[in-house]
Amino acid sequence: MCYYKFQRVCNHRLIVKEFKDNSESFIQFQKRSGKFLKRNQRTAENHYENLLWINIIVNKESLFDNCLEGEMNIRKAMDIDFDRIMEIYKNAQLFMIESGNPNQWGTLYPSPELIREDILAGISYVIEEETKEIHGVFVMMNGPDPTYQKIEKGAWLNKGPYVVIHRIASDRRVKGVVTRAVDYCKRYSNNIRIDTHFDNRVMQKQIERNGFVECGMIYVDDGSARIAYQWSRN
Repeated sequence: MCYYKFQRVCNHRLIVKEFKDNSESFIQFQKRSGKFLKRNQRTAENHYENLLWINIIVNKESLFDNCLEGEMNIRKAMDIDFDRIMEIYKNAQLFMIESGNPNQWGTLYPSPELIREDILAGISYVIEEETKEIHGVFVMMNGPDPTYQKIEKGAWLNKGPYVVIHRIASDRRVKGVVTRAVDYCKRYSNNIRIDTHFDNRVMQKQIERNGFVECGMIYVDDGSARIAYQWSRN
């Protein structure tokens, strides 16, 4: 396994800051990354805006473990999306339970009533393909969030205005759902806060890969603890 350090995309070409491998593999990487960027110009420009570390297995077809696949659209959820959103959340609940995180959502959260409230309030968003098939859902809302007023074992990066990401889930059929949601939220705020359960190792890795800093511990409405993270542009 090799490590590559990337800077931002410039004129749809990836600027490689650091490379550790032989020249032949580098040529293959250039060819494949070039094809990727050509297909995903807008997405790639957003995705590589900040410095990222990406693990790449040389001579494997899947070079972009943390990258995005195809063109996707993010829009506010509508009533017609309710059944699909419920299906995605049910799949997420099952995945959490199977991956050693049975207590965060269980089989009842988020409830149908809460999902409908999110849609009605205009804070629920879906991530869909050009075919209009929905693969992900998340809530983006403006702070302040009451559960973030008190933080223990640390502190937030700053006290500036922020948006919050809640209830993010995917059908696990495409990669990069968390990254797409985060990049979308970056358009609206210089600060993003998010939290996840201590047993949710998968989400912890996704959050950290997207540049968030662990800030401490907060408590949600049922009294259970969560790891609190913040991303800041400043």
